[in-house]
Amino acid sequence: MARSKSDGIKINNKAMTNEGVHDQIRVYLKRSGLGDGRRLRKILMFAYDHGGHFKQSEIPFRIDTHDLDKLVQAGYLSRIIIGNNTKTLKPLYESTIGNLSHSHFYCDICEEITDFDDTLVEEITEKICNYFGHDKYSKHFQINGKCAKCKE
Repeated sequence: MARSKSDGIKINNKAMTNEGVHDQIRVYLKRSGLGDGRRLRKILMFAYDHGGHFKQSEIPFRIDTHDLDKLVQAGYLSRIIIGNNTKTLKPLYESTIGNLSHSHFYCDICEEITDFDDTLVEEITEKICNYFGHDKYSKHFQINGKCAKCKE
């Protein structure tokens, strides 16, 4: 089965430091056909170093939205839409480099996002795709509710 864009991009065991990962990012970009453009590399390095979900407005340098789109299409970033029907939905990004596939719990009260292992979600997704004869390109699974802190 081909790698889903949500499976995450593995880090070479030799890249034990952020500098090593940054070097690997250069290699990934060259191999992907996107080139080794400074802008794309800078975005990916920011996303990896950030280590979590971020809004486009949190990137501390000027970027072109098309660059984010390219990185999402290539599978280096994932774009998720977080929120619920009563609050504005907001796109967030996260690096797929070194991350395992996961899903999200979104607290409607405090807006905290909790990542969780989605092995079961993957199994269900596979069964649904097989049942309908579809090929999976990607998936997004989000549970909305009230987190443990807000329940108290």
